[in-house]
Amino acid sequence: MSTSEPIRRVLLVDDSPHDRALVTRELRNALSPDLEIVEARDADELNRALSAEPFELVITDYRLRWTTGLDVLQQVKARYPYTAVVMFTATGTEEIAVEAMKTGLDDYVIKNPKHMVRLRSAALAAVQRMRQKRRSDQLEIRLNLLLQRLSVGVFRCDSVGRLLDTSDAVRRLLGVAGPPEASGSGGESVAEVQRRFERLLAQPEVREAMRRAGLQGVSEAETRVAFLPDRPPMWLRIVITPADGPEGRVFEGLVEDVTERKEAERQLQRQAAARERCARLAPREREVLRQVVAGVPNKAIARILGISEKTVEKYRASLIRKLGVRTTAEAVRIAAEAGLHE
Repeated sequence: MSTSEPIRRVLLVDDSPHDRALVTRELRNALSPDLEIVEARDADELNRALSAEPFELVITDYRLRWTTGLDVLQQVKARYPYTAVVMFTATGTEEIAVEAMKTGLDDYVIKNPKHMVRLRSAALAAVQRMRQKRRSDQLEIRLNLLLQRLSVGVFRCDSVGRLLDTSDAVRRLLGVAGPPEASGSGGESVAEVQRRFERLLAQPEVREAMRRAGLQGVSEAETRVAFLPDRPPMWLRIVITPADGPEGRVFEGLVEDVTERKEAERQLQRQAAARERCARLAPREREVLRQVVAGVPNKAIARILGISEKTVEKYRASLIRKLGVRTTAEAVRIAAEAGLHE
């Protein structure tokens, strides 16, 4: 929902007929004559209203015959966390207002005819804030889901590498099981997460990336690291950027598992190198090598190619020399990487 769309449904919780009429008139004059306002004059009406469609805005008095505005606030937020709640009362105190704001109240207006304009602006602002918060939370959820699918983690650390915040994906990439608060019974402690993160930061490529980030604003590096002795090393890509926070200078970044990509790149490099080596061979040597890869013995190769077995042996010795290897097994491996067996 756009933050500029009109408010359509309002719940008004007040046991004073005069005050309800006053607020209703003001809201419809300010927002729309067709504004739907549901009135709750007692506990039953409040429960029925909250069990129906959600409201974008709730305006409640503090002192009610059957409860208080704080209880109404808690009921509303428990069901509809993105519903704006404004308290409009003449009986509250500053302490009550502070407590209510801590509990999630969006605004507090003293009940007075002079403050009707203030109520209108407070209601509009509260609804817009809730709409923006809802959109922001939804975007964050979608981003986190996307990052999880991409095996990308997010972290925040201070200038000496102490973690201030980290996503579940980072902990998984560090090989840490369980939530960061856990210890034992399958979980690992915050200290263990920190220890492995420091090991990542200690990699020369990452240290250099942090130094560059401090100078030019953003930097990245790829490094190969093993966090556990019983697990193979993995390739991680880290992107780091400096930021200013309440803690002073901090670094924010992304960590991504690029092991599959790096292995694919290495495989492509091996294939290219193998093809380059095989290109040194004469056509007849390549054919002999192809037969060797297929497991054909020398006598059969000689018969297939119409040459002597001794000539086959000469070709084999020559191709091993040209490929720069010492054994037939190494020559077969290079031929396989070059696709000569296909």
